[in-house]
Amino acid sequence: MHSTHHQKSKHLWSAKRGCAHKQAVVRADQTLYRAPLELARVPSHVAGNTSRHFSDFGLAQEEGSPRFPISQGVPPEFPNLLAEIIFILTCTGGQLVSALLIGHVTVTQAVFAAKLGIPSSQIPWVLGSYMLSSGLSVVVFGSLADLIPPKPLMTSAFIWEAIWSVIAAVSICVQLKILFFVARAMQSLAVGVLVSASMSILGRVYKPGIRKTRVFSLMGAGAPFGYWVGCLQASALSSHLPWTFGSTAIFLAVCTLAAQLTIPPLRPAQDSSNTEAPSLRQFGYAGAGLASIGCSLVIFGLTQGSSAHWNPYTYSSIICGFIFLGAFYFVEKRVLRPLIPNVLWQTPGFGILLISYFLGLGAYSKSAPYIQWLLKLY
Repeated sequence: MHSTHHQKSKHLWSAKRGCAHKQAVVRADQTLYRAPLELARVPSHVAGNTSRHFSDFGLAQEEGSPRFPISQGVPPEFPNLLAEIIFILTCTGGQLVSALLIGHVTVTQAVFAAKLGIPSSQIPWVLGSYMLSSGLSVVVFGSLADLIPPKPLMTSAFIWEAIWSVIAAVSICVQLKILFFVARAMQSLAVGVLVSASMSILGRVYKPGIRKTRVFSLMGAGAPFGYWVGCLQASALSSHLPWTFGSTAIFLAVCTLAAQLTIPPLRPAQDSSNTEAPSLRQFGYAGAGLASIGCSLVIFGLTQGSSAHWNPYTYSSIICGFIFLGAFYFVEKRVLRPLIPNVLWQTPGFGILLISYFLGLGAYSKSAPYIQWLLKLY
């Protein structure tokens, strides 16, 4: 009797323990699904769609969106899967083009120098003219893409990029070398628009979940893929340099058409549930000016330093650039809508992420000698 009673008590205790374990797992799963999958939830504002509610983060969401996004289908902004795929590839094209234009001149700098008739001391400007305005345009247009409808901004950037690619193609000669450097700088202005607007569009269309993670991963893969394609494209067309940019202009024309047909008409997103949608009146013009001047001076000093044998004006421009960037930091702390949200600097691991981005971008130029060596083998 004692043994039987002991076994029944043991079974009863095991059943209670198993039930408690299942309840703990369910609570853990619910907690996991409630955790934010990204830094912030970005709302989807399609023109004409006003049915939405506000999430725990104070941002607007569409009515009926899943609270625990396990699996997701095609967003309602697209009629079918094919339209969604074209839309994703179009937004990824912004990242691809930004690195594609770097690869165009990375492995063929000596060829460009010979065609343009410039000395070896000015070769860094073949790439530096592009980098001069690309960094500052991302900072400026990243905030601007949230204040105006991003679809016309995206299509205009593709058109701008295509036009200046054609100009760069026809200016590869000694007589028009200054125009070539100007065209490269104008190309990089549109790159900032494409990169920032594509991220803004994808962030509004997709809600947090596996599908959004995969889409952003695909877009991130566009940069390294575009760099390698640009290197191979420039190497294959090194005997016909104008077609390096001419073929890119054709690709950009296709991207313009795809953007016009697939990008949904999105409205400016609300910052919180208690505020109205922002407008251009809230754009940080002072911060944009300080960031533009600071980045331009720093990049100019670093690019010109080696060719000028680090003349005092080169490192003076670098020092002045950092002064302007410091002023940009203090100005942005006192405005209502900063170009770079101040909360990002308080996010754990954000500084390490910036360092990894910095080192990763440096890998582009460092890989050039290895690419040239591989191309010589074949």
